[in-house]
Amino acid sequence: MRLAIVRQRYTPYGGAERFIEGALEALLERDVAITLYTREWPQTHLQLMEPHVVDPFYLGSLWRDWGFARAACREIGRAKLNLVQSHERLLCCDIFRAGDGVHAVWLEERLKHASALERLKVALNPHHRYLLGIERKLFASPWLAAVICNSRMVRDEIKTRFNYPEAKLHVVYNAVDSAVFSPALREHRKSLRERFRIADDAPLFLLVGSGYERKGVAAAIRALAELPAPAHFLVIGRERHLKRYATLARGLGLSGRVTLAGPQTDPRPFCRRSTIHFRTPRSKRWRAGCRSSRARSPAPPSSWSSTMPGSCVPRTMLRASSRTCAPCSTRPCASASAQMHGAPSSR
Repeated sequence: MRLAIVRQRYTPYGGAERFIEGALEALLERDVAITLYTREWPQTHLQLMEPHVVDPFYLGSLWRDWGFARAACREIGRAKLNLVQSHERLLCCDIFRAGDGVHAVWLEERLKHASALERLKVALNPHHRYLLGIERKLFASPWLAAVICNSRMVRDEIKTRFNYPEAKLHVVYNAVDSAVFSPALREHRKSLRERFRIADDAPLFLLVGSGYERKGVAAAIRALAELPAPAHFLVIGRERHLKRYATLARGLGLSGRVTLAGPQTDPRPFCRRSTIHFRTPRSKRWRAGCRSSRARSPAPPSSWSSTMPGSCVPRTMLRASSRTCAPCSTRPCASASAQMHGAPSSR
């Protein structure tokens, strides 16, 4: 059997990529040959997939996504494949993994407290219009046989918004290797804190994810401003506008307490040395990073809650946070974090 996997940008530190790599061994044991359709094949130790580079020229995000989807489907049509699983919105896949949630819902979250100018800019943005259109076509496609969702919330949004059959929606939570992410990893804290000049006794908040606007990094920085020193915030992940967030931190007097480390090939050393894995995503999905944080927490899993829209935290912190850490509501996050560490927030 030959399986095609479509991922426009394959990065070793991405959540979708870790989902793929986690399934590779089981697939290979079943004699499944795998071809990855991607724009660029990175230098990686992973030699279990056959890369098929599809990299048409583009200028801008609209041309980038449209061009890749068109070229990938053309190449897939020429190949002898038994099954196509895509992590991108395109119309030639049998299985779609909705790892980015529903774009229409994300836009609604983003615009809840937006100005009239911001709403106009989004309405006129051709890339957003393209994504909304391809999303509708994807869930109406007769080719699509199944959708993998990483949370029940995403499943319910697809079912409700697109009237998609529930029988084709499958919730598959991201797996966590308990040998890699465990409470024992917290013993290795010193080297990373020294590298970024973070005090050993400082509560260290970690946010892992690329695309800082979608991940709610600005809200997390504002929440940190309500916590007393030496609380520190560390972000790892790709972002085109790093200076924008560095400027926000400086403006709030946090330049020494916010570290934007950029993309990292292996996030595990960071998870080993953080105090709290902080999440304030606009799309509020249940992510692989949250599950990894659970695995390395000394608290038993039954003491954790995944119902909180903004982050993965213990239930005691959830109660203190008044149920929300939404991007436009930073005080509950700060208050809950302060309570967790026995320090008052600057209300």
